[in-house]
Amino acid sequence: MPSLAIPIDGERLEALVGYIVRGLMFHHWGVALGSDCSVEAYSLTQRGEQTFNRHLAKNAVQRALGNIGQGALLYRGVQAVDNPNISMWEVSLFGGFKTRGDDQRVASTKFGVMTGPLAVIERAARIAASGLTIPIPS
Repeated sequence: MPSLAIPIDGERLEALVGYIVRGLMFHHWGVALGSDCSVEAYSLTQRGEQTFNRHLAKNAVQRALGNIGQGALLYRGVQAVDNPNISMWEVSLFGGFKTRGDDQRVASTKFGVMTGPLAVIERAARIAASGLTIPIPS
């Protein structure tokens, strides 16, 4: 299969996905995240996809699912039951184009995004870095 490799600033791409999720939260749920909230976007490895899939399947007060531009933007998101600012999203751009980091053996086709109060996101990031399961209220 023909392919083309171009250099992309991964951090800027993740930031863009975070801004997209901010817009999706407002569009679907009317939630405008304030300055006390954080949006953390990650390029998901296969293991990261599994973790996000588990959390996206949990109980949620609201869900969002979309396909914009015939696969240009695919997303699904869940909103926590106890705080409208807490959400988790899985996002794919342009049919799930593949990105690679420094380790060329590890590829990513999806982004995971967590939103919520700064303290909650910082705690979730610490737990995720330790390899434990992120506790999301069900």
